[in-house]
Amino acid sequence: MIRNITGVGEGHGPYISVQSVPGLTTFTGADRISVDIHPYFAFDGSGALDAAPYGATACTSFNPTVVGSSSTFGVTTAGEWSVGFNDCGLMFLSADDRHSTPNCSMWDEWEQYTPRMRADLLNFAMSSMDALHHWFFWTWKVGPSNTTSSPRAPLWSYKLGLDNGWIPTNPREANGHCSRAGIAQQTFDGTYLPYQTGGPGAGTVSAAVVASYGAWPPTSIGGVAQVSLLPTYTPTGPVPTLPTQTYASPTYTLPPGFDGGDGWFNDQDSAGGMTTVAGCTYPNAWDAIAAAVPTALCTGT
Repeated sequence: MIRNITGVGEGHGPYISVQSVPGLTTFTGADRISVDIHPYFAFDGSGALDAAPYGATACTSFNPTVVGSSSTFGVTTAGEWSVGFNDCGLMFLSADDRHSTPNCSMWDEWEQYTPRMRADLLNFAMSSMDALHHWFFWTWKVGPSNTTSSPRAPLWSYKLGLDNGWIPTNPREANGHCSRAGIAQQTFDGTYLPYQTGGPGAGTVSAAVVASYGAWPPTSIGGVAQVSLLPTYTPTGPVPTLPTQTYASPTYTLPPGFDGGDGWFNDQDSAGGMTTVAGCTYPNAWDAIAAAVPTALCTGT
């Protein structure tokens, strides 16, 4: 859809980032599709209480994933990672604060970290930074708990780690960390295939390749086999646009002659926005877990 709006090839709109999923290894002919990986150990249910082994594990696990994806798929970044090697952290998995890891207070009460614990977390952070190459930490800052007046998900706070020694003050110091630990790393030479960066061949994905990743409309959704009976929408609604924000002086004044447009790229595109079909009923969009699948398709009035 984005390429239909902006055009194909370098200079025609942004890269499109998709989260990596099992089986997503290549998309030959795609136009500037990048892969966003979320490498975590926190969700594996191991219940680990010792961070020490994860420095080496990050080197051996993350590096082949990134290099392999960069070599076969294209531009690859780690859109999320943390030093959360277990599922500790206030309300990390659920609002009722359930965990598979025993004694999470050991890692939630960061004020009690020993020098060794901080050193092990720092090693894990350095290994992750080195192995991942291009990354965003999740997240910059965790606010204080209302009951302790202090963060209680410390493994997910870059700022807290930066201030207390388990995040390096200069991430560039992590370059070569895995190799210095005696763990050989695969390398990617930075050369992408032309189509991967919007060059020749971009926008030539075959119908067969597209079909191999699924059909549209989908034939099943969340285990619901009778997809054809689910409520549908019709493209007859108004199209929402995004006019340029204005501000009262003297906060900010747009330069003379500036035209920010209306947020709609192609004025010749007259397709309507999706809206509900008149005469049909729809489940609560935010609470439809127990909603029953209709027995017949509603075609409206």
